[in-house]
Amino acid sequence: PVIGGVLVGAFGWRSPFFFCVGYAGAIVLLVLLVLEETLAPRNRQAARVGAILANMRTVSRHPAFVVNTLGNCALYGAMWAWLSSAIFLLIEMVGQPVEQASVFFSIAEAGFMVGAALAGRLSSRIATPAMVIGGGCLCLGAAGLMWALAAGGVVHGAALVAPGLIWMFGYGFFYPHTMAGAVAPFPTMA
Repeated sequence: PVIGGVLVGAFGWRSPFFFCVGYAGAIVLLVLLVLEETLAPRNRQAARVGAILANMRTVSRHPAFVVNTLGNCALYGAMWAWLSSAIFLLIEMVGQPVEQASVFFSIAEAGFMVGAALAGRLSSRIATPAMVIGGGCLCLGAAGLMWALAAGGVVHGAALVAPGLIWMFGYGFFYPHTMAGAVAPFPTMA
């Protein structure tokens, strides 16, 4: 977001898209030229379309996969609702310059990285259901706080960034554990 903010400020709103095309092209080239296949030759049939579809048919019928995936989809959708609106609100409603708004936006996004890192460290001591429920409760509380601030007419960058930071932190707990919970019953298909 900070790079995007600087690019928009210097070159206009289209410039981050050009940057992303160049960046993605460089990554694709690096993958093609540098990255070697890690899957053992005897297991490469698992990456074939038929095998993937057969595995998905099995996986998609399991309750652990369904519950974890649906929960993750709900919070993922909520995250994108926030991500797609927060920067606009910071710029248009709060009046932050693009460069400063992108820094505030990055602070909230950092919550996910910190939450996921902490969740990884705590996962050996705290059970997965507790991590998922705790992360979900943080997300719900942050969403409630954001709603209350908006309903109260609070128009300030902190009214978006602080609840966003809490929400993203909670999602950092929720996301990796729901992903792991979805595939845990299928160690040979993960």
